[in-house]
Amino acid sequence: MPTARIASTMPLPLLFRRSRRRRGVILMVVLALLTIFEIVGLTFVAYSEKEATASRNWRLARWPVATATVELTDEFQDDFRRLFQGELDFSASLKAADALESAVREAKAEVLAALANETDPQERERLLALCETLQEMLEKIKLFRALVFEIQFGE
Repeated sequence: MPTARIASTMPLPLLFRRSRRRRGVILMVVLALLTIFEIVGLTFVAYSEKEATASRNWRLARWPVATATVELTDEFQDDFRRLFQGELDFSASLKAADALESAVREAKAEVLAALANETDPQERERLLALCETLQEMLEKIKLFRALVFEIQFGE
């Protein structure tokens, strides 16, 4: 029974003061957590916007390769169609192949420059794979030229 007497003898305002302090501490903890979540969210947004911009710029820089590839296929289709009509002139296809080769070489040079500055191993691996793909593309262009010369000149 002595414990019940101690609890009942404690002044009532003291109990309320402790309760208010606890509420203040809980409020501070909640505000701190909200602040941390806000900082993490803003950091994510800033990083994702930066990466989106870099990705957009990279995609736009590769646009000449894509357009040159489409132009080459269009020119070759036209030249090949004319071949069956008796015209034997693949100069437009060869010019389109030159433009594509130039665009691929420029892209490869930019990838190699990015590779030289990259420190992340995964990104280096991706850039190396892209470099290999561009090299394969250059080899395919060379084969395309050989095919066109064989068709046109019988060599």
